[in-house]
Amino acid sequence: MPKELRIYFKRSRSLLIKSAKKLNSDEANRVSIMLNLSEDLKLVYRTKELFYEYFLTHPNSTRASKAFNEWLRRVNETVLKEFNACTSTFTNWFEEICNSFDYEFTNGPLEGTHT
Repeated sequence: MPKELRIYFKRSRSLLIKSAKKLNSDEANRVSIMLNLSEDLKLVYRTKELFYEYFLTHPNSTRASKAFNEWLRRVNETVLKEFNACTSTFTNWFEEICNSFDYEFTNGPLEGTHT
């Protein structure tokens, strides 16, 4: 990848993390340009968007766990080895992650203090 393109990607990577629904038209165009340059990046971006759509939008753990299982199944069907550690961690903490939909309490502040 040419240096100019690497710099462009580096400066625009926050757009790839942002939910597609929250992108304005200029940001959406910039993301589209980046995705058209790499099929792997396009696949990763779609997988991330599926995570947002499938999993993070559910009101309770029952519905979230079904969506989470579906997302994990889809990710495991891809050839993206970069997701192996992610899916392994999600699988190991599946119940705890799904419980977060039913309980508003978190140990995040405590973990932040320890960090």
